[in-house]
Amino acid sequence: MGFFKDIKSTVQSANEMAGHAAGMQASVAAATTGAPVDLTDAMWVPIHGVTVDRYAQLTAQMARQNLSGIEAVSAWLESQGVVRGTWADINTGWANRMAAYEPVRTRYGILYAQA
Repeated sequence: MGFFKDIKSTVQSANEMAGHAAGMQASVAAATTGAPVDLTDAMWVPIHGVTVDRYAQLTAQMARQNLSGIEAVSAWLESQGVVRGTWADINTGWANRMAAYEPVRTRYGILYAQA
């Protein structure tokens, strides 16, 4: 009997998780497409010309790169249009904004996953 109880519990947990995931997807969709974004809000202002959307793309692409050393990373970022010497400010700035603003964190997470 314990086996079936464990299965029932597992199915209930899976259903709860699916419901939670569906709710998260709905809120994420609103955060990226459905809800208007006030681009004049300070949380969305680009850092050294890099928007949160571009930051998500760059960090996702960098995670897939096999770059070794600061020079290789700098050269790759420069080839992507990032001004040399600005990445530390960009990276720290967006990390701080994600820590402070849930909409930024949510948008970044979605775009990172899609990149």
